[in-house]
Amino acid sequence: MHRQSGLWFVPGAEFTETWNWMIEHPSADLVVPTAFTPNDDPQIDSRMLSNVPEQTSLEGVVYKVAGADGGVAISAEIYAFSDQTVCDTPPPGTSWGGPGMG
Repeated sequence: MHRQSGLWFVPGAEFTETWNWMIEHPSADLVVPTAFTPNDDPQIDSRMLSNVPEQTSLEGVVYKVAGADGGVAISAEIYAFSDQTVCDTPPPGTSWGGPGMG
């Protein structure tokens, strides 16, 4: 599996506004499989969010969005299969989790 990462800082941004924007605007042609709303709880200042090509995909982007002094910090890790990727078959009755699921 190929992995690429990046970091951003959004000065002056608020965590909840940034989080909601990222839920409403997934990366190009990707979807948000699950999204937790922080509900403006001041104790929640970081979350992880995935963007995937389809609901059950094992490839995609994992974002960590965190409140920081003066804005919001965002890290992204992108995971994609290469031509040489070999994925074991999971045990019967189970499945592999998608990006950000452990």
